[in-house]
Amino acid sequence: MKSKRIGILFIFKSRWLGGLYYLINVIKACNYLPSDEQPEIVVFYNQRTQKYLKEIDYSKVKFVEVDLDFDYKRYFKSFFLRRNFYFTNDFTQHNLDVLFPFNDFIGKTYSENIDLVSWIPDFQHKFYPQYFNKLNLFLRELKFKNIVKNSNGLILSSQSAVDHFEQFYPMKAAFAPKIVRFTSIFDVEALPSKEYVTQKYNTKREYFIVSNQFYVHKNHLIVLKALKELKNRGIFANILMTGRPNKSDDVTLINEIEDYIKANDLSDQVQLVGLLPREDQLALMKYATCVIQPSKFEGWSTVIEDAKTLKRRVIASNLNVHIEQLGDQGYFFDPENAVELASSMDILLNGPERFVNWGELPERTERFARSFLQGLYSKI
Repeated sequence: MKSKRIGILFIFKSRWLGGLYYLINVIKACNYLPSDEQPEIVVFYNQRTQKYLKEIDYSKVKFVEVDLDFDYKRYFKSFFLRRNFYFTNDFTQHNLDVLFPFNDFIGKTYSENIDLVSWIPDFQHKFYPQYFNKLNLFLRELKFKNIVKNSNGLILSSQSAVDHFEQFYPMKAAFAPKIVRFTSIFDVEALPSKEYVTQKYNTKREYFIVSNQFYVHKNHLIVLKALKELKNRGIFANILMTGRPNKSDDVTLINEIEDYIKANDLSDQVQLVGLLPREDQLALMKYATCVIQPSKFEGWSTVIEDAKTLKRRVIASNLNVHIEQLGDQGYFFDPENAVELASSMDILLNGPERFVNWGELPERTERFARSFLQGLYSKI
């Protein structure tokens, strides 16, 4: 496959770390291709995402700062003036073949010879509209319809997402979405030692770990209910939760979590350790009894991919996408059923080996890189 020059739009909101690490992994994966197949990559970033550039390790990369952010002011300016102000002259100066992920098609988009390929992580708004205010729900739906109508290609992260896409957007006949299942790429051996994170975070006992943002659909409470169920059986497990809420609409959930811990006398069994440096978070996952992914809705879960690279066991809610990710190596439970989750936790406390071989990272990463490039180049 002839190499191309790819623009990566590294402009996600920094609160959505999943999107940022998806793009970081996309770029790093290209290291695993033969040199003559490695694309040249131009990363367009802004001040919000600049601090994450140090995590991008790739020799054929160029970084370009742009005065660009996704905001309502730019959105309505594009809409009323019938010109896409998300697509700037910065992109046209670098001889790009593809720009990814370009998702904003408000007004006429003059892309010259650049293919604009979009990425939709999931279709959560179709299943849980209550998690969006009316304006965000309207704009999200309009964005997705414009992607289908105007982009040159679309990448989705799972077969589950393709199924949802076909369910809700029958106009897809304009182009077929491509599935790119990403892989988490990091040096496991370079992570902090068990002694270091044990001392730093006071994790003196074995623990299960939950590493999700504090949103209602991430389903933290079911884990606490499972912990209580185990306690009722005379089994005292420990839970460590990473992540720190930093928006006012998270306060109610945190209060609910803290009230449940207090009301059920679980304080000695639960640690809320906050938002951590990524290497510390991964190290805590590495030394955990098991990783729990209890979410009621997910795209292709970064947490699960991190666990796979760490070769850790995973207990996950029985979403189709989780089953697709874990296959017969996962432990699954109904996300509304604390007893099922407790039973899986009980098995892993004293049962099978906590490590599992998901395949070697170089081979998995090369497959990821090839599928990504094939997804981008399919319209070129």
